[in-house]
Amino acid sequence: MASPSFPKPRFPQGSTVLVTGATGFVGSNVATELLLAGFKVRAVTRNAGRAQSLKQQLESQYGSGTFEIVEVAEPSAPGALDAAVQGVSGIVHTATDASMSTDPDAVIEAVVSFNNGLLEAAAKNESVKSVVLTSSSVAAFSKTGQQPIIAGEQTYQDDIVKLVYSLKDDDPFKAPAVYMASKVKGEQAAWAFAKDKVFAFNTVLPDWVTGVPTNPDKTPLYTTYGWLREFAQGTYGPHTALYQFLNPPGFYNDVRDVARAHVAALVADEIKDQRIYAMTELWSIEELARAIQKAKPHLPLPDYQDSKPKTDIRVPNQAFKDLLKRYYGKPPTSLDETVAATISDL
Repeated sequence: MASPSFPKPRFPQGSTVLVTGATGFVGSNVATELLLAGFKVRAVTRNAGRAQSLKQQLESQYGSGTFEIVEVAEPSAPGALDAAVQGVSGIVHTATDASMSTDPDAVIEAVVSFNNGLLEAAAKNESVKSVVLTSSSVAAFSKTGQQPIIAGEQTYQDDIVKLVYSLKDDDPFKAPAVYMASKVKGEQAAWAFAKDKVFAFNTVLPDWVTGVPTNPDKTPLYTTYGWLREFAQGTYGPHTALYQFLNPPGFYNDVRDVARAHVAALVADEIKDQRIYAMTELWSIEELARAIQKAKPHLPLPDYQDSKPKTDIRVPNQAFKDLLKRYYGKPPTSLDETVAATISDL
């Protein structure tokens, strides 16, 4: 696997980058890509024990001392991240509240406090040159509603923030709506806080992330990774997360490409003040089924005939595709490739 090439890096190889959520699906791949690019990683996690197997795996590949673990039990508390940020050159903030709580005030407050607390800690340290926040497609748009759905640099799903307070706690859409509202308010608050700060700031907005976690500890099962594997093993319907969250479908994106977008946005001096739509192509359940059959023809696919058709969503994702070609020398991973990687062991 070739290292990326950054003609004008913000900080040199060997510098330390803080990664929140480093044990997660996106975060573990971000950590791996940073190490591959020649940087050191300081991983902030609520549970240091869960990071040990990842540390052992990465240090066996990239050398002792390249992956440091810092446990912060309550990262949204005031000043909780100040010590962790000291001396780092960059920050990639992938962690968020994924509790699926139905309390919008609590979740939104936790996300905004975590984001702004980390940015405040960055502002106190002259060593920090760049910060990247993992946002989400749900911060920008909903896949339901009148089509075509058109998203841009300043598009936010503000309606979900209003809607969430009108939903009853037993509404099955309440918890997902709370999560979506927190991504909207979290990204908006981060942009407002980062304005005019000395460090560069960018956000990355993935949609459905596929591919393989690099953390060898896969418990609990990673969400979107697990959804595809569940479908590939014959389980699908209104009771499944794939049906609930990705019906209608939107864009797919391989986790390695998403991680590389984070690294490029962090390191490349020419990427600044951008919302990077890390979304490869629109997909459908039929195309997903064909990709699974191509990779693993023996797997028993479920009945998916009641699935909704491919959506018409238009996003400014060319910048994402261009940065992969420019810095990594390759186009985004195809649906066939990422599906095959996700189910390679089935």
